[in-house]
Amino acid sequence: MRTQEMRLAIAEKVQDEQRTRKAADGIRTWARANRLNVSEADIAQSVLFAQQYIEHVPAIIEATEAAARRAGLLTEVTGFLQAGEQYWFEPHDVFPDHLGLFGLLDDSMCV
Repeated sequence: MRTQEMRLAIAEKVQDEQRTRKAADGIRTWARANRLNVSEADIAQSVLFAQQYIEHVPAIIEATEAAARRAGLLTEVTGFLQAGEQYWFEPHDVFPDHLGLFGLLDDSMCV
């Protein structure tokens, strides 16, 4: 599986978020459009949650692959892992990758 490439993509999106605040601005815009009072602390916590969720994906894939191998089920599990990997690297999926962290959030949920 391409978990090292995933880690690199995640690091790139995290750096991009620190520089641009795309995800934070997206939450702020969404909250305003829906007339919600969301604090800056809540926005920061939401972005941090998304980042941490995304950062766990490569390890989950590696652990799943290792457990399947130990159980003799690698053949059965490989198709699922490959489907998740394929979705991860598709740049124009439900939330396109150019959306920064949020572009990886749907990929993470799929995996």
